[in-house]
Amino acid sequence: LLLLPKDIFLVEFKPVVKIGLKENINSNKVKMCYGSKYFFNKSSCEDISSNIKVTGEVDINNVGNYVLVYTIDYKGISKTLNQTIIVYDNESPVIDFLGQDGVNKCIKGNIYEPPFKATDTQDGDLTNKVKRKIDGDYYVYSVSDSSGNKTVARRFIINNDVVPPRIELTGGSEIYLVLNEEYVEPGFVVSDNCDQDINEKVIISGTVNSQQEGTYFITYEVTDASNNYTSVVRKVIVGKQKQVIENKVVYLTFDDGPSIYTEKILDVLKKYDIKATFFVTAQFPKYLPVLNRIHNEGHSIGLHSYSHVFKKIYANENNFFEDIDKLNEVVKEHTGTYSKILRFAGGGSNRVSKFNPGIMTRLAKRVTEKGYIYFDWNVDSQDTSLTDSNKIADTVIKQLKGKQLFYIVLQHDNKIANVKSLEKIIEFGLENGYVFKPLSTNSPVVHHRINN
Repeated sequence: LLLLPKDIFLVEFKPVVKIGLKENINSNKVKMCYGSKYFFNKSSCEDISSNIKVTGEVDINNVGNYVLVYTIDYKGISKTLNQTIIVYDNESPVIDFLGQDGVNKCIKGNIYEPPFKATDTQDGDLTNKVKRKIDGDYYVYSVSDSSGNKTVARRFIINNDVVPPRIELTGGSEIYLVLNEEYVEPGFVVSDNCDQDINEKVIISGTVNSQQEGTYFITYEVTDASNNYTSVVRKVIVGKQKQVIENKVVYLTFDDGPSIYTEKILDVLKKYDIKATFFVTAQFPKYLPVLNRIHNEGHSIGLHSYSHVFKKIYANENNFFEDIDKLNEVVKEHTGTYSKILRFAGGGSNRVSKFNPGIMTRLAKRVTEKGYIYFDWNVDSQDTSLTDSNKIADTVIKQLKGKQLFYIVLQHDNKIANVKSLEKIIEFGLENGYVFKPLSTNSPVVHHRINN
């Protein structure tokens, strides 16, 4: 705002008029507006604020110094005033923890760190600028924006490894063979957050008789150094003729949102007119209104977890359903309808719930009894560990080249690399005759083997 000096157009003088009173006021000063007439004890000033012209602009959305120039012409006199407006950023960046609240310290000493995201209203994505260090029992994250605003956040260090290994089946979890066609093991890829090389620990069991029609199962099992166990099963179907597969169906699913990236994912899906499924949480309350857009644009909304805190939701069955019911009320609030599909936090085969033996077996039964349909996945994008968008896309595409009739793809809307990988995945599918659909209670189901 401009504050003009009050006496810019005032004239000071000493009056010489005697007014017939005993008192002489020659020693006084009178201030008058330029061009006005003097009357004893009375004068008036004209408000000329409307004559002021202002040039220059201030962009309150961008940090910087802006100059406004105020100019006025009045009765032949001109005045100019320059005023500098400083727009500064005093809002600190935000660090969002994605996945579990703590970090796991492996037996060998290395840290397993769940994903995180750092964002700033002015600087955008600051994840790569986050500094991390160990301070006692905490893993400390700090980041500053270009204006010097700093944010510090902490994760508690859990001195044990509770994350199971991951097995990816090359060629997919279902294979079709023509009678008498030899079964050749396609192979697998196994990874673990703590153990670097555990391929030799994988145990494969089961046989395929390609000379006899039927369905056969090959089981792959592995246990890491912290005794975390994982198993996956491949189904091999032997028939008289090769099954003709046309218009394979891809179900893109996104866990753990809505988040800062969900709308970017929605933009990509809208660009290609693709419908997908979002297994949502309430971890990031300010993004919950995005649920309305997800619903309005024809995507499916599934329940994942209100809190996504494993220790809480898997403590007992009541805690789990309180969490799911609370989330479903949030979904109803923003979309007008409840959801009947869900995905367990960590998946149906998770071992993070092993502190409560048998909880997943009981929950899988009870959610079905309550009318829910739960979905795991048969394509893992590995986007929680991969940071390169091309590698994420290639990981998915490699699995889409299998012999399955449908693919449920596990992805997360928690970092920009996941968003950038999406177009490559979609374009591969469309170019190769795949159909993209959202999940519903009538969709084909993938269930992992329950490990607890």
